[in-house]
Amino acid sequence: MLRGEPLRGTWHDQTSDGEARRRSKTVRHHDFRSDEMIALEPLPCWRHLAPEEIRKRVHHLVHEIEEETAERHRRNGTRPPGRKAAQQVHPHDSPDSPKRGPRPAFHSATREVREAMKQAYREFAEFFRAGAQDLRDGIKGVTFPPGSFPPGLPYVPPEAAPA
Repeated sequence: MLRGEPLRGTWHDQTSDGEARRRSKTVRHHDFRSDEMIALEPLPCWRHLAPEEIRKRVHHLVHEIEEETAERHRRNGTRPPGRKAAQQVHPHDSPDSPKRGPRPAFHSATREVREAMKQAYREFAEFFRAGAQDLRDGIKGVTFPPGSFPPGLPYVPPEAAPA
């Protein structure tokens, strides 16, 4: 994004490489490599900006992140692990001490939004449970909340929601 150029790299098709090895074929690594190009797009909220302005904003964000990280390392007396250490970590490894505790019911930018989502879900569940009970009681024409899968009935798409 900073240079306004696509990223270029090499893709190694490990699946095909592995299958060829299992079939006992003579395998050359370059047979399973291809050049790839990734064009980065601006954030949706920046699409109206000129490319120079986007690069300026990306540069500013990267600079802020670098400064915050450098300050954190100064404060904690630590150093970043570096490229060599990062390359030695297997991509499927797990952290030595993962975070413990329950996951949030919803991920959101603020506590207020999270609470609003919880409340909306509670209302959805209450509406659904009431409809399911009415259905069990033999009531005809029961309505269910939009986006739900009523028991024994077809999906209720959002546009079919009652006004």
